[in-house]
Amino acid sequence: MKKFLVFSSVAALVLVSAAQSQPVEAQPPGTPVTFGVFGGFAFPVGDFSSNERGQSSGGASRGYAFGAEVGVPLQGGFSVLGSATLAFNPLSEDYIREYMGLPRWSGDLGTWTTIWPMVGVRYSGSKAHTEEGFYAQVQIGYLLESSPELDVSYSGTRYTAESTSGGAFAYGFGVGATFARIVNVGLRFVISEPMYVWNVEETQSGPGFWVRRGFYYEDYHPTTIIQILVGVTF
Repeated sequence: MKKFLVFSSVAALVLVSAAQSQPVEAQPPGTPVTFGVFGGFAFPVGDFSSNERGQSSGGASRGYAFGAEVGVPLQGGFSVLGSATLAFNPLSEDYIREYMGLPRWSGDLGTWTTIWPMVGVRYSGSKAHTEEGFYAQVQIGYLLESSPELDVSYSGTRYTAESTSGGAFAYGFGVGATFARIVNVGLRFVISEPMYVWNVEETQSGPGFWVRRGFYYEDYHPTTIIQILVGVTF
């Protein structure tokens, strides 16, 4: 709740600041519905990118994001904005070394997959008598997330984990600029905290013995991503 209150305050400040910027021209009446597609980088931050020991550490590394959006104009430069973004963030090799304590290992690491369906409000304006514009937006929605698969070995011990899914309320805000009324460059900050269940299996083997153990983890998993996106609007 505290994070959401902070987000609400920042969101209000972003929209008010954008709406009061001068000199600008708001979208004229009758502006048609807009569609956009975009892609770019997804940078995990906070616990989601942490490699330190702790159940909330995600070990996510820099990845990629793709998506689409639709805007329905209102009045005064505001519009209702709906979007969906798909992001892929590979599990970091440093996570295995630091979090799991395996200095030398071999195997395969999976990828965090996040889907962010969101709806909100965007304020758009443009510099007077130019085709360059800016926008600010706030959104709420839902995060659908799947954890990376894991299959690594170290000194006769094998660790495996299947991908599991989680979901939770999500929110975010963003700012950006448009050029020639077509090219869209934006920065988005999206946040959620789903509950996750992890089942990690440890298998040890050697001459004359074979042992298998299971580890069960259940905890909230903070997921925060900064998305730097470039796209086109129709």
